[in-house]
Amino acid sequence: DPHVLDDRKLFLDIGHDEYWTQGERDAVDAARDAGVSLGFFSANDAYWRVRLDPSSAGTSRRIVTCYKSASADPEGKTSTATIEFRNRPHAEPEDALIGQMYDSWTNFDGFPLVVGDASHWIYQGTGVAAGDTLPHIVGYEWDRVQSDGTSPAVEIAATSTVFSQLGSMGTSNVTV
Repeated sequence: DPHVLDDRKLFLDIGHDEYWTQGERDAVDAARDAGVSLGFFSANDAYWRVRLDPSSAGTSRRIVTCYKSASADPEGKTSTATIEFRNRPHAEPEDALIGQMYDSWTNFDGFPLVVGDASHWIYQGTGVAAGDTLPHIVGYEWDRVQSDGTSPAVEIAATSTVFSQLGSMGTSNVTV
């Protein structure tokens, strides 16, 4: 329903919501543009564009379709191609909505979140200080701010060191 967020004040995405239809993305974009506050509390959100196709019996929206390749998808040249939102054709990088993008993953249990500016309102009343670490807050997948020119202005409230599945070091960001 493209109007599911009408008259709402807040949209919360609270857990690894990686697969979105174009309709879902359009509805959340429209809600944001209408002044709805957005809160994303996990990583790798709005990453894959999927379609909801009918079942073999013709019941609508019963099969989640995701080819993960425009060349393999029969609809690969259309806006419903089941590829990463950030890729062509019809690129809509997730940071244009969220302010940061999925970066990588690991097999580790998670990493500590490193508190940035402890005076930031998100830390209000917690008693944390800059540099404090909060164990197991950064999960096995993470996002970071990327300079691709599509991200809105964000404040970085935490930057944590992470290690990918291949052992390369990187960063995870918490943005506001």
